[in-house]
Amino acid sequence: MDQHIKELAVIAALNNMIKGKYFRMSVIDAAAKLLERHASGDAYDVLHMIDFVYFENMPVELRDSIPGLIQDVLGTSPIFRFTSVNKGFMIDLSSYSTQTKRQPWLRLTNR
Repeated sequence: MDQHIKELAVIAALNNMIKGKYFRMSVIDAAAKLLERHASGDAYDVLHMIDFVYFENMPVELRDSIPGLIQDVLGTSPIFRFTSVNKGFMIDLSSYSTQTKRQPWLRLTNR
């Protein structure tokens, strides 16, 4: 299967999770499997600990660290770019063009 399609599926799943009310580790596990990444380490353990914790119940510092933790687990930088996870915000799909191909990026927008 085309890697680009896999990446788009991961972006769609992450978007859906971030728009929700709580963090879901199953999305991270499925994304790691699809992208053939070995999910482990401190970042993985922190994300696993907050499985099903409502975003609004997290300390702001923890909530804002989620994008970086996801990047660490999935090893996706710079393909996926997260800035922050805040109540009232969602990850919005956008793309940019490089010389060789288009790559998906994630950007938070206030909705």
